[in-house]
Amino acid sequence: EATTGAGYGLFLSADNGTMDYTITENHIYAYSVSGAWDLDNLGLFDPVYIKADVADGVGSGTLADPYSPGDGLSVGGNIYALDTGGSYTTAGLTMGIASTALFAAPGDNPLFTRGLTLNADNALVMGLGFDLDNTDIAAIDIDNASRIKIRNNSIDITNNAGDAYGIYADVATDIGSATDPVAILYNTITAYSDTDIAGGIRFSSISDIYNSITRNDITVTSNGDDAFGILGYSASGSVFAKITDNDTAHGGGIDVTGEDFAFGIYLDANDGSLGTVGTPLDVSDNDMNVTANLY
Repeated sequence: EATTGAGYGLFLSADNGTMDYTITENHIYAYSVSGAWDLDNLGLFDPVYIKADVADGVGSGTLADPYSPGDGLSVGGNIYALDTGGSYTTAGLTMGIASTALFAAPGDNPLFTRGLTLNADNALVMGLGFDLDNTDIAAIDIDNASRIKIRNNSIDITNNAGDAYGIYADVATDIGSATDPVAILYNTITAYSDTDIAGGIRFSSISDIYNSITRNDITVTSNGDDAFGILGYSASGSVFAKITDNDTAHGGGIDVTGEDFAFGIYLDANDGSLGTVGTPLDVSDNDMNVTANLY
């Protein structure tokens, strides 16, 4: 049976008129998928390929001869993570080149067993699987980078002797901006610590925080300390948050169990403001199940 359709990132039309516009700094991935992806013909993606079991300095980045994970990230651009060749076990992987995307085909979720650091602007992490077992304190660590998009990832982190965070930022600069908040959507995040703090998403800064967190499924457990689903804390700045639709109606929710304190959503602007009159907080339509074990 034939089907027709298309995926559009941006469509502008003025069939019977004129347009006056400015289009800048967009990072668009549009899919029209029927069956498996044809990795030889990804069209405008123009990707380089990485594979878990390739040694550094060996590959050339093509589908037939992929880079190692470290070599691919050192080149930057659109990086397609192949889900063959075992798990991605390289420690210290860093997206350090601006406008880099690390992604996989829908449903593949190639498995990363070590954390990923983002320290360059305009980064996209999409379609990956993270399964960290007593290796790092965070699956994705945002380090002084803006215009970040993290979507459609499966994150599972366990730490039996330290903190455990799905997505983490603890910096001395703004996190995101008014026009480009850090966008976290459509992720499944499970975080567990046996002894210390566990959190799904943590943003901490001495400056302003801007985030948009929507339609995620977050499960957090700490058997020895505090636990939270989403935390935004600014020591001297303000917190601007849009946290919406993390609920069962959209396939998600926030489920938290802590040993001492437990929070579904924790927002604190210590010396600033939570939103402003012109840009108020938007925290709505989130399903939360929160338990604090006080014993």
